[in-house]
Amino acid sequence: MTSNEADIFLRSVLAAPSEPLRRLVFADWLEETGTRSNIAWAKYLRLAEEVDRLPSDDPLRTKRIVLRERLGSLIQAKLRLKADVYTTDPESFRLILPPRCLLLDLDDYCPPANALEALPEAVAREMNVVPLLLMQGRTLMTAAGAILDTEARQALRYILNLEIEPVLVPEEQIRSTIDRVYSEVVEESNDALTFSFTSPPLGEVGPIPRILEMILSDAAAERIRDIKIQRVGPRVDVRFVRGQTEPLWGGFPNRVHLPLVDSLRRLASLPTDFADPEQSGIFHYPLPHRTLDVALRILSSRSGPQVHLTILPSLYETPSAANLVA
Repeated sequence: MTSNEADIFLRSVLAAPSEPLRRLVFADWLEETGTRSNIAWAKYLRLAEEVDRLPSDDPLRTKRIVLRERLGSLIQAKLRLKADVYTTDPESFRLILPPRCLLLDLDDYCPPANALEALPEAVAREMNVVPLLLMQGRTLMTAAGAILDTEARQALRYILNLEIEPVLVPEEQIRSTIDRVYSEVVEESNDALTFSFTSPPLGEVGPIPRILEMILSDAAAERIRDIKIQRVGPRVDVRFVRGQTEPLWGGFPNRVHLPLVDSLRRLASLPTDFADPEQSGIFHYPLPHRTLDVALRILSSRSGPQVHLTILPSLYETPSAANLVA
């Protein structure tokens, strides 16, 4: 078996990516090579075909998807494709290789208008990602120069209120593509893209309320009492305080800082145009299964307001001393 044979097989598969017979024949060839990575790839191809045939409500489907993703992490192959080729039928290409094994070329690629609207230019530049495709109105395929870590994907998910599917592209193409695709949109309509992290009125949905809900719900789920929010360099750090340690929960772009602080002030009925070096108050924050009582303290500093949130014990919680006795 030579690399030339692999090239011939793969070109046959790519010529009709949605055709299962070609993929299964390629899987047989991969298995015959005997290498660990290729055997994992062969099993991935067969499992992908099985998952594709199973009904969406079949409980076996979820188990097969988990196993397929595990096998996908063992594949060493890399495939470079034109972005406009991949985005025509991403579902079929994912039957061939997991997204982590793909490298897309962004030359001359023009994202659809709804993808550009879903990912505002300010966020694209801050996170260094390019929108590729908005799938079924719920998932945004984004191009990045490196695999997005969990925190970056989580931040994008809550800022945009969309699921995020990242794919790799050459790092050097990111900035030039952002400049090109967003400048084209501006030329078509000067007001086509409007996005701001300005705090919306209370009760309205926007990126700042989603970020705040994410922070407080995660803290409540992990039984964290103290949260610190402050600007550090180009990011806004959120730290969950556990005893003597302060693990970093996540970071947000600096433009989130003042709108987030402003929203917290409004929740606690504090003035937003204050001159005092310190503010404090208490507010109630509703979550799906409980309402949090949160103490707020804001201190001024050279880097901007520093926020300390304390989730107060509920009247219905068992006192910690009683838990120790039990």
